[in-house]
Amino acid sequence: ENYSYLAPTAQDACLAGVLDFIHHRKIASLEAPGISNAMLNWSSSPLPPKRYSYSCGEEQYDVSVQAKDSDNYIAECGGGKFEIIISNDGARAVIKGVSVEIAAFLRVASVCFLAVGGRDLRFDNRVKLADGEGTAAGGLILSPMHGNLVEVNVKAGSKVTADTRLATLEAMKMRHEILAGVKGTVKEIFHKPGTQVGAGEKLFEIEVKEKDNATGE
Repeated sequence: ENYSYLAPTAQDACLAGVLDFIHHRKIASLEAPGISNAMLNWSSSPLPPKRYSYSCGEEQYDVSVQAKDSDNYIAECGGGKFEIIISNDGARAVIKGVSVEIAAFLRVASVCFLAVGGRDLRFDNRVKLADGEGTAAGGLILSPMHGNLVEVNVKAGSKVTADTRLATLEAMKMRHEILAGVKGTVKEIFHKPGTQVGAGEKLFEIEVKEKDNATGE
């Protein structure tokens, strides 16, 4: 726990963004066990970059990440653009042709800890996201795959139950219903119909009352 919280560089922030991106993709794959890897990685058109906002002390970093393939990413921060390749075991990264060792990457609630190149860095997410997002406890509904959000069937303030259809997602010429999975009230809708969304992208936030979703009710 003796972290020396040095101010990260834009390159450090981009690496954290890529590892955060991979972290959320793993969560999306676990929450969609019936969806093949091919479906999760499929998109009918180029997807917009995934954006992350971090702070470290007084410094702020706005990072965008776009996947070129399963281990190759383009990340941008502060006017800098970095091509980042992550090894299969996540222990090394190649950034602009230079190999660096990733000693550790840990995401605890809204904080990312990155140990790289002999330095221990901390990134606080300015947008608070829980590791359990997409679950009933978190109230966030994520897209299980890349696709076109063809329909949105609710609006902010709508009351929903576990089997309420929130939206319809089209991927590989097939349509998939997005169900609420919990009882609550739609707090926020993140995309309009016709939007291309990526796997793990936030679709809805549902305000959940624990007593309404307690086991045995």
